[in-house]
Amino acid sequence: MYEVNGPFFFGVADKLRDVLTEIEEKPRVLILRMRHVPAIDATGIHALEQMVKKCRHQRITVILSEIREQPLEAIVHAGKLEALGGRNAMANSLDTALKFADDIIASEPTLRFRDNLIGRSGRPAQ
Repeated sequence: MYEVNGPFFFGVADKLRDVLTEIEEKPRVLILRMRHVPAIDATGIHALEQMVKKCRHQRITVILSEIREQPLEAIVHAGKLEALGGRNAMANSLDTALKFADDIIASEPTLRFRDNLIGRSGRPAQ
């Protein structure tokens, strides 16, 4: 989870991108908590869109949490709501975002070994 405090302009998205670059093990889900973001401008929307695209490319789902009225209206007005994942990628509370993230992680396929294919040593059974 990453929390943004203050207006979301181009520099904020750059800082967020830098944070993602520094993380060795990429998360499966990134919750971008925006409860303290009173405003976003066109450069911030563009930067947010580019960050979401990069995350998708890395198989990271972005959830926008607690987005306030002005940023949401600006995103809708710019026609970028779907590019950011639509309303399905937004949560009105942190609890909802965490539940959504848990659901995404739980739906990930896991590697399962069948006893008749993989021996207990981890090598193919004879």
